[in-house]
Amino acid sequence: MKLQFKHLSFLLLFICCFQFTNAQLFKSLKSKAKEKVVTKANEKVDHAIDKGVNKVSEKVDTAVNSIGKGKDKNATAGPLKLVQQGKFVTTQIKFDEGSDQLTEESFTLLNDIAEIMKQNPEMKVKIICHTDSSDSDGEAEANLNLSIARATSIKTHMTTVLSIEETLLETEGLGGGFPISNSNSEEGKTKNRRVEFVKM
Repeated sequence: MKLQFKHLSFLLLFICCFQFTNAQLFKSLKSKAKEKVVTKANEKVDHAIDKGVNKVSEKVDTAVNSIGKGKDKNATAGPLKLVQQGKFVTTQIKFDEGSDQLTEESFTLLNDIAEIMKQNPEMKVKIICHTDSSDSDGEAEANLNLSIARATSIKTHMTTVLSIEETLLETEGLGGGFPISNSNSEEGKTKNRRVEFVKM
């Protein structure tokens, strides 16, 4: 009987030790698994952050390149042609119909041209205005006088509002005598109603 009790005690002790060992082992495994999950999660977060940073960097680079290309494009298509090629022609300077009164939408472009002249203080510019050549929109002499008045109006705005020296600007009006498009259509008339800025 004592021997059986001893065996039973030993068995219970063994079971307890086994359970304790299993509990410790399970705890250790659980801890390692948790560490692994956290590590994996951190790696994913780091990867996502790196990916995000790279994406942002790519977008910034693209934006910077686009801005640079835009500047280059403007330099060849906009008022800088006056410096680079000696001539800038535009239909974006507008007047009230049949008048020499500049519209507000013309002021931004005139301001850009004035800035270019200030950056090149020795540059002299001739302002040449054209009207459309349609007889229905006025006789040749009337169009000639209107073009002269419009060129003078641009010069006055640039000298009085934009502080360009009067001696740096000359004006000329050519009426509708030099069309570049057929004035039978509104699109053709718009192309003919143009202003040239020519470096002298």
